[in-house]
Amino acid sequence: MQNISIILVIFWVVVIAFPAIIAYLIGGLLVFIGINIFMFGKQFWEKWASKKDYVKFGDYKIFRGKK
Repeated sequence: MQNISIILVIFWVVVIAFPAIIAYLIGGLLVFIGINIFMFGKQFWEKWASKKDYVKFGDYKIFRGKK
C-alpha cells in the first residue's frame, strides 16, 4: 500500500509541475477509446455482413426460404 501512495504522490507532483502532460494523457485515452470503438465496429460489421440468404455446399448454393 505504501508503494502505491508513493507512486501517486510522484505522479501528481509531475502533473502539477508539467500540466501539459494532462493533454497527452487525455489524448492517449481518447485514442485508446477510438481504437476500441473501431475494432468493435469492424467486428460487428463483419458478423452482420456475413449473414447470407444461402448456404454454400461445394459449388452449389442452397437458398434459404423466407420466414
